Amino acid sequence: MKETQLLMNGPMVRATLAGYKTITRRTNGLEYFSDNEPDNWRCVRVAGGYAYFVYGNSPVERAEKCLYGQVGDRLWVRETWQYADWTEEGDPHIGYAADGKRILIEDYPEAWAKRLEEVWCELSAPKNYDIDNRAADRRWRPNIHMPRWACRILLEVTGVRVERLQGISEPDAMAEGVFSWWRETDECSSDHPAPSVIFRHLWESIGGASSWDANPWVWVIEFRRVK
Repeated sequence: MKETQLLMNGPMVRATLAGYKTITRRTNGLEYFSDNEPDNWRCVRVAGGYAYFVYGNSPVERAEKCLYGQVGDRLWVRETWQYADWTEEGDPHIGYAADGKRILIEDYPEAWAKRLEEVWCELSAPKNYDIDNRAADRRWRPNIHMPRWACRILLEVTGVRVERLQGISEPDAMAEGVFSWWRETDECSSDHPAPSVIFRHLWESIGGASSWDANPWVWVIEFRRVK
């Protein structure tokens, strides 16, 4: 079993915590097929963490490894975070931007001890502490910078497959947590569109207006939360 990082934004995190999101689609490792006459490529099988593609009826074949592992592997979620406070012993309370929750982290790698001590001392300096008597980091740190020990969401991969982005089914769109995201947008109304239509809006909000029309191959990773 291996562990791989998975970046999530705030809406994705909230949907995962609420149990609405149990699938994610990612293009990493499959971009090759999006710009090379994609209609002539087809995925013939997925096995052992690899997707096997053939080009038309020619002998050209290519295997792409899933960067997110395979069934049974774990995904640890990186999300926007901060050092929200500290104990008197210098252990950090990590704050999470997605829902404002704070968790005390007392178990972290020894290699981080000196670095955390330095951060604690910096945040305890009068110029920071005198703001509200807290040794807090008032800026949010990007999800890409979250260390493994600060992660609060751990997922187990339960399925891996490859398909075209536009091939998403309505149940799969639901499992992407689209309604959780839709409720947070300015476009939300009582008469919401079909889940797949909302998913298209979600995808384009991240990748741009043309990202849906490109109809790339995507990894479809199903998961369940274990932490």
